[in-house]
Amino acid sequence: MRCKLFFTSMCAFTMITLFPSCSNKKQDTDKLSAVTLGKNGFPEKRTITVDFDGAEPIARHLERVGNVVFDEDTEEIIGGIQQMAVRGDTIFAVDPAKNPGLYAYLKDGTQLFAYCNTGGGPEDISSPMSLSVSDTEIVVFDMAGTKLTHFSKDGRFLRNIDLPVFALSAIEDPVKGIWIDYSNQEYEDLKLAWKADEESEPVPVLGVPDHLKGMTTVELVNMRQLPDGEVRYLPSLEPLIYALRDGKAVEAYELDYKGKWPSEEYFKTKISGNDWAVKIIREFPINLKGFAENDRWVAIGNVLNRDKTYVTVYNKQTGESTTYIDADRTYYNPAYIDGDDLYIQRTDDTIDILRLR
Repeated sequence: MRCKLFFTSMCAFTMITLFPSCSNKKQDTDKLSAVTLGKNGFPEKRTITVDFDGAEPIARHLERVGNVVFDEDTEEIIGGIQQMAVRGDTIFAVDPAKNPGLYAYLKDGTQLFAYCNTGGGPEDISSPMSLSVSDTEIVVFDMAGTKLTHFSKDGRFLRNIDLPVFALSAIEDPVKGIWIDYSNQEYEDLKLAWKADEESEPVPVLGVPDHLKGMTTVELVNMRQLPDGEVRYLPSLEPLIYALRDGKAVEAYELDYKGKWPSEEYFKTKISGNDWAVKIIREFPINLKGFAENDRWVAIGNVLNRDKTYVTVYNKQTGESTTYIDADRTYYNPAYIDGDDLYIQRTDDTIDILRLR
């Protein structure tokens, strides 16, 4: 029987922490694959340095070249963006919390459509996340319904794919493979699984690290489709980003916080016990606020000690990382990278476009 889950959001649903009201029986883990399953066709692992102490002011170094104000003279108004994707002149976005739905806008803010059917019906979506966009379809994960919902590019419901009830996030890749994130639940010690197609059974890919078992959280952006269709995965409470392809998860980026990321011993001694969720929300020093990536850039958002907001930009061509501080708390998190333009959410519910260099 599925456990009841209670949701707590922080920093504009930066992290969702789930409190299970029943215990999950630990299962045999011998079938789990190794953390890294192979590097065939994958790029070499890189290190992205997040340097809070040496951060530069974001307003001084990244030029603001545009601002997107979403049309509010509409029946449905987007409240907060969990993910967005830019395709030509169109912005697709999902709001899982404030006014749940799938939205599409022109870059001038004109709304093209809003799909906001909430409830428990087959065509309803109550908490859409993990957006992917192909040439013909839009696919979102509905966390409340544990299903992938397919839409036409003009916002018409097409079909659902039901997923295991313990799934906390999922995304469809370019060849219709399905990646399922279970976070750090103790359920079968399984963190990430893959389905080769809609009809296949899930195959275990990544297990839960021992020091994180039972710490069931979901980052603001934990699964993302890149502009070229590749899929990336940011596991909860781990300073890593994986590349996902053909049933394999390979570490693409290690996030080096220069000694500030908590050690395994910290988790075991400071975040253990029945009040682990409260301690993570109140005391965990680094809050990962999501990431964006294209063929040249990676941008990672962080909050340090629930006070200072940062964006780290990594140049994939030069291998250089630069961390910027948002001293005025103007921004929430990186939303998308289109060419050299970083779309980043503002606290006033608009989107700034910053030129990366």
